[in-house]
Amino acid sequence: MNRFCRESDDNLSSSLIHRLENGEGAVTILSLYRYAQILQLEPKELLDFPFQASENKVKFLPLNDSQLADQAFLKYLPVYSLGQAVEKFGFQQIFHDPQSWIELSPAQVREYTEEVFVCQIVGHAMSPKIQPGQYVVFRRPNDKERPIAQDKIVLASYRGLIDQETQGNFTVRMFRSSRIASTDIHERKKQVTLLPINPHYESLLLYPQSPQDFQVIGEFLFVVG
Repeated sequence: MNRFCRESDDNLSSSLIHRLENGEGAVTILSLYRYAQILQLEPKELLDFPFQASENKVKFLPLNDSQLADQAFLKYLPVYSLGQAVEKFGFQQIFHDPQSWIELSPAQVREYTEEVFVCQIVGHAMSPKIQPGQYVVFRRPNDKERPIAQDKIVLASYRGLIDQETQGNFTVRMFRSSRIASTDIHERKKQVTLLPINPHYESLLLYPQSPQDFQVIGEFLFVVG
């Protein structure tokens, strides 16, 4: 630290360097720039770190907590992994107990139904809108009442390549569907596109021939907290 103070043209104080290195207190952009110069780094390199949602910001309840008797689907919602949600609410209909229940912020409390569930996001495809590690509330769609809206963020399962981030045939991305020309002039082939927000990721193009080829498991509602 003393060397940094000496090498700085403007003699950055030891207390300022301590705040920079420990993330304590506020610093100016100019101080950050000078500190990067000492380290022979671009300023953006000091800020280029992965975001992980802190679990300290959300509260979890075990399955046997007495508060769930009258607060389930009101103040607390069930938490599943993405894979469990796909198996439970998709075509497989495999029974899974929730991993736990998560407490909503006061502004998010309302009367929900069992169509609503929570999953923790993995991967960066939807950054910066949804960050890895955040807990997201999804609602199971009701296709009979309304179609999935274009550009709606969804948890979807499909037949095809394994998603490298979820390690399964499911992903969280924006939904878009269209009809394209088919070899049969009397038919139009359905195309489903699952789009990322992060420009470093590619869209997934699907051509489902049956309901089992593609299914929306849940529509994004909000991030818990």
